[in-house]
Amino acid sequence: MKVTSVEIFDIHCPERPPWNPVFVRIHTDEGISGVGEAGLAYDLGHSAAAI
Repeated sequence: MKVTSVEIFDIHCPERPPWNPVFVRIHTDEGISGVGEAGLAYDLGHSAAAI
């Protein structure tokens, strides 16, 4: 099984300014996909996770 693509979602939440979650969706060559969240989602660390 190989990873074929990774989608990164850097979310902006205007109602909660310090909270900027970063989600990822990973796709494989076998049709399996999964979703996860980066652990650096709070304050300015989310930009490091989204790169």
